[in-house]
Amino acid sequence: FFAGQPSISTLQSASPSYTTDLAERGGAGGDAASAERRVTTTSSFTVETKQIKTESEKVNGITDQYNALILNENQNRHNGGLEEVFYEITVPVETQASVIDALQGLGTVQSYNVRVEDVTERYQELDEELTAAQEKLDRLNQLYNDSSNELRVDILDQLIDQEQRVRQLRRQLNDVEDRTAR
Repeated sequence: FFAGQPSISTLQSASPSYTTDLAERGGAGGDAASAERRVTTTSSFTVETKQIKTESEKVNGITDQYNALILNENQNRHNGGLEEVFYEITVPVETQASVIDALQGLGTVQSYNVRVEDVTERYQELDEELTAAQEKLDRLNQLYNDSSNELRVDILDQLIDQEQRVRQLRRQLNDVEDRTAR
C-alpha cells in the first residue's frame, strides 16, 4: 500500500477474522448468549494531491457508495501546489475491504490507520437503561393521569425530566446503531 503501513491484504483479512473470532467466543467479554456483536470500524488517512476538490468529491462518492460516514476532514496547502487532506471515516465492517481498495486511487496516501472497536457491551447497557427509563416514564404518566390536579404539578416536573432522559438515551442508542455494522 505505502511505506510503513500494512498491506491491503493484511487489512482485508484483519477485520473479518476479528468479527468471526468474536462471534465464535461469544464476544470480547465471553458472553455466549450474546450472538450479535456491534463493532465500529474507523479509518483515518491523509492524502497528498494537487487536485483537492476532485479527491474530496471522490471520497464523498466512496462514503456514499459503501454506507460510510465522514467524521472529520481537514485540508492543508503546501508550497509547490500540493494539498494535503486528512479524513476520518467510520466504515461498516462488511465493506471495509472495498473502501480500502477504492481509497487506493486517491492521490498519494501519506498515512492510513484502521481502528476496530467492539461496542456491544455499551449498546446493551444503553438498551437496558432505555428500557428502564421508558418503564419509569410509563409509570409517571399513569400516576399523572390518575392524580388529582394538586398532585399533577409535582409529578409534571418528574415527567418532563424523564421524557428528556428517554429522548437522550434513544439518541445515544441510535448513534451506536448508526456507527455499527451488523
